[in-house]
Amino acid sequence: MNESPPGSNIFIDCPACGRNHVQARAYAYQITNEVGIVVDQTFWVECLTCRAQLLSSAHPDDLMRMDKEARQAVITVYIPLVARALALLSLLVGCFPMVGGAVALLAVSLNRRPGFWRTLSWIGLGITVLSHGTLAVMIIVQAIFGTKP
Repeated sequence: MNESPPGSNIFIDCPACGRNHVQARAYAYQITNEVGIVVDQTFWVECLTCRAQLLSSAHPDDLMRMDKEARQAVITVYIPLVARALALLSLLVGCFPMVGGAVALLAVSLNRRPGFWRTLSWIGLGITVLSHGTLAVMIIVQAIFGTKP
């Protein structure tokens, strides 16, 4: 694995910190096999103000030639796999007592940025709150109207 040369300096509106016209470094990250053939290549932009690693769908050389609006369209905040997996898992285990609550709270805390994964995390938390609320009502009804030995 190797990284391309130091990268090109560009100016972006950083979606991570929200600052406009900040300096950033665009680079390509290449994964090579034992023979030296490139197996995979991803493009990254590092905001030099907040040090956020941003994912780019365009090559660093192409970013240099793009205007501000086009550059904003291809640069996004990278959401780690763990945060995405927890968002999906919160939907699946939201109805289980304690475990669902812990997973949903962790997913919401990891997916703070607006977007699809944040929405899924909040839906998982909603499922957890509904299931825990239903369970609490059932326990209270059982305690009030249950048969006594």
